[in-house]
Amino acid sequence: MSIELVRVDAENLSTFTLTCFKAMGLSNEQANLCAHALMFSELRFHPGQGQGVRRLPTYLERIRNGWIDLSAPFEMIKESPSLALIDGHNGLGSVVGQKAMALAVQKAKTCGIGSVIVRGSTHYGSSAVHADVALKENCIGVAMTNAGPEMAAWGGATAVVGTNPWALAAPTGLGFDVSLDIALTTAGKGMMRWLEREGKPMPRDWALTPEGEETDDPSTAMMGALLGIGQYKGYGLSFMTDVLTGVLSGGAFGL
Repeated sequence: MSIELVRVDAENLSTFTLTCFKAMGLSNEQANLCAHALMFSELRFHPGQGQGVRRLPTYLERIRNGWIDLSAPFEMIKESPSLALIDGHNGLGSVVGQKAMALAVQKAKTCGIGSVIVRGSTHYGSSAVHADVALKENCIGVAMTNAGPEMAAWGGATAVVGTNPWALAAPTGLGFDVSLDIALTTAGKGMMRWLEREGKPMPRDWALTPEGEETDDPSTAMMGALLGIGQYKGYGLSFMTDVLTGVLSGGAFGL
């Protein structure tokens, strides 16, 4: 059965999202940043990627279970004119990420380039939300993060690194901006769930079965490991993203 989509007014949906976040106990600043992030994803990306307003129940679950700390500080651990290391203390990843990019932009305005690394944060949603913060100041934004293990090493069958998404956003001076947002896997499990619900097969280069075999069955693939973009290249990029965002920050990282 095909998935039926319902069209709703974007302004009404934005107001609803903001109201939900405030009801969860977020401050006005936190609620505005998180609502902006979910609406950004909802309006720009395929709904199968699962980064839009449908994440509201996930936020509620994580806040209720104490997996997200709404009172967490945005702590500066180390700082130089062009660099900073931030500890998010399990705060809202969307808030921490956007504030980190705003800080990087401040440093770039002074030094020509600003780099802010975050550890101890939580899921931050679409990488382009954070990269695009730089566009408001006519700067180029680059945002990336590591994530839990979902991708197999090239030639392997066990998930060892994350989808580890990247975003790059640049102003053009032509009345529009350009923004790239990609995971380093060929596709994510959200897209597999989408095809599973529609009863459709998936491309065979998306994921492996638990036994390490290629498959076009999204239900079976959900139990296996994802494959990287460009085969071994995607795994290599994901591995190095783990180094840059996890090892370098003193945060969590994979094998």
